[in-house]
Amino acid sequence: LGWSKKDRAVYEHRAPLLAVQAVFAGLLGATKKQGVFRPEDLIPTKLSDGTDVPSYQVYLVLAWLRSLDVVQRQGNDGYKVLRKQLPSADMKKYWEMTQERSTT
Repeated sequence: LGWSKKDRAVYEHRAPLLAVQAVFAGLLGATKKQGVFRPEDLIPTKLSDGTDVPSYQVYLVLAWLRSLDVVQRQGNDGYKVLRKQLPSADMKKYWEMTQERSTT
């Protein structure tokens, strides 16, 4: 959830499953190169059709993974994955653990 100064109201950040999967795949690639990565290392993230995932969705997925204790912020250095291995099958498990909010 976020706060809109302009509308003076709460709004919900959302990302489709395909975008989450693409960011997760990019995360797997970034962590193979080095232990710590920066969000900018994941931008641009592309969907299978070549479309860019909006950068705010990359940051949203990182915040979501932080809330699940999958990644941890490392000060100004970036983020670190807290698991020794991060199989892509885990992404589905994390997705299913996340409660969907009612739109009403």
